Amino acid sequence: MDADATALNSQFSSLLSPLSTLMKGLVTVMLELRNISVAAADGDGGEIINGVDLTLDAKKIYVMTGPNGGGKTSLAKAIMGVYPLSGGSILLNGEDITGKSITERANLGIGYAFQTPTRFKGLRVRELLTIASRYRSMPAGAGGTAAPGRSMPAGAGEASARSKNPPAGAGEASAGISSSEADERRLFSLLVDVGLCAQDYIDRELNASFSGGELKRIEIATILARELRVALFDEPEAGIDLWSFQKLTETFKVLNETSDATIIIISHQERILKLADEVILIAGGKVAAIATPEAILGEIECKYPDCDCVNCEEREVSVGADVNRQATA
Repeated sequence: MDADATALNSQFSSLLSPLSTLMKGLVTVMLELRNISVAAADGDGGEIINGVDLTLDAKKIYVMTGPNGGGKTSLAKAIMGVYPLSGGSILLNGEDITGKSITERANLGIGYAFQTPTRFKGLRVRELLTIASRYRSMPAGAGGTAAPGRSMPAGAGEASARSKNPPAGAGEASAGISSSEADERRLFSLLVDVGLCAQDYIDRELNASFSGGELKRIEIATILARELRVALFDEPEAGIDLWSFQKLTETFKVLNETSDATIIIISHQERILKLADEVILIAGGKVAAIATPEAILGEIECKYPDCDCVNCEEREVSVGADVNRQATA
């Protein structure tokens, strides 16, 4: 029996080997950071990001976590072009974008939801989402007349940003739904996806009456509207209530399942960490570790019997706080 089992295992492995090779070949590298560095703003010669190398695949969720001040937000802003590099290079789908501006990177399909959202005074929620929805990232060669890598208004050309996601309203006209009705449904859906009542918010003006959490969710909705290649979310849970947060985690799952985007989330929350294909630990301006969510959570699991998080049903463990506590112990 042992000899038979060994033979079967050998045959099974020989069948899996070419399949594994084929699957690896299907993986698309979306974003590459090659030895990138970002100099400190005070000009003292120091670096807030120091020699970071990362290869991030399409259709994966990456969560960046680590102690406060470790460089997570600075790294995200370097990808977006907010912070210039002092060394290294950034490639998007094989194209070197190191010298490109924020606007050029946005047109190529990179989007960023800030930790503290910007207030667009004078605009209504409907108008902001409509502007975002008009410009969805269009991959090179995907029909229409847009320049390679540039963005096109939703529905322009013969192909949508992704073949699996048709333009807004496509297929609905045959069901008796007009284009304007389809657009309206899409705007409503974006608000629902971030835990907001569409009827209550769609025509509100973006003014001081909005709380920080409300602005955060609307900003995230604008990112979802654009159907990006690389979507960056900086602590999306900040200021968001528990019920809306649950909806938000579900939205990230759906976004990952229905698009090829590389999703990068900066977070300390356990439920978001569990969404990740890989967790990237950033500390001291460097990549300290890359691991599975289970490995990271195993390292930071509370071991104190009198700790409040032991009996907390949600167990929203802060990785950064725990790392800092261990460092000072």
